[in-house]
Amino acid sequence: MFVTVQELEQQMPDATVEGGKLRYFTPDGDLVPTPEEAAIAAQQQALEAQLQLEQEHQRAERLAEYLRLQGVDPDNLR
Repeated sequence: MFVTVQELEQQMPDATVEGGKLRYFTPDGDLVPTPEEAAIAAQQQALEAQLQLEQEHQRAERLAEYLRLQGVDPDNLR
């Protein structure tokens, strides 16, 4: 038995067909990601976190160098 996309969407208001795949939505209307989409999003978040960490490390190094140039030992601050 075949149903059309329109019939499916009427029978399952929290689902739709996108790109030939059945997709689901949360009760708030947000699209539930596929496992592949979730993995890509997690990888992107990890890369962004790594970049932010590297930027903060560089900032701390610049501040430490500035303090050394001012005669302050950044490793012995209270």
